[in-house]
Amino acid sequence: MIAAARHAKPGILLWPFDGTLFDLLQGQAQPVVAETYPREYYRHLGPAADRGRWSKRRRADRLRQVSGLFSWARSLPVEWDAGIRQRVESGFADDRNGEDEFDAVIGLLGMIAVVTGSIDDGMPSDDPAVISTEGWILGRAGGGPGPLSPPAGGGF
Repeated sequence: MIAAARHAKPGILLWPFDGTLFDLLQGQAQPVVAETYPREYYRHLGPAADRGRWSKRRRADRLRQVSGLFSWARSLPVEWDAGIRQRVESGFADDRNGEDEFDAVIGLLGMIAVVTGSIDDGMPSDDPAVISTEGWILGRAGGGPGPLSPPAGGGF
């Protein structure tokens, strides 16, 4: 990925390979690309996301997360477009796109939280392989998979 990005788009900065997130975002006109995983941010939705088994694929389950989603968003510098706010309030689309819409909003809130310092970028500072080879998932806690691992049997 690093080599391809250098040849195809030499103006793109890759986090964490090109530096710390703080350094890359300071006055840069170049885009910064980072790997994200919306599931990492579900914990910020509050207790409803931690209780029992739920699935982002079911609209009824997504609706149970709306209150926590808005609560988390209120802690961030976020202003809602009326159309997007309505989509969130309605639990997103009732078809297959609903789970993608849900993850897109969660992922964006997570990126905003990291960039504004509400969530640490999570990158371990003592692992040279992260910077030289493997990279990191933006906002992933450095302590390992922990409680955010996919449930046994896969899927969410």
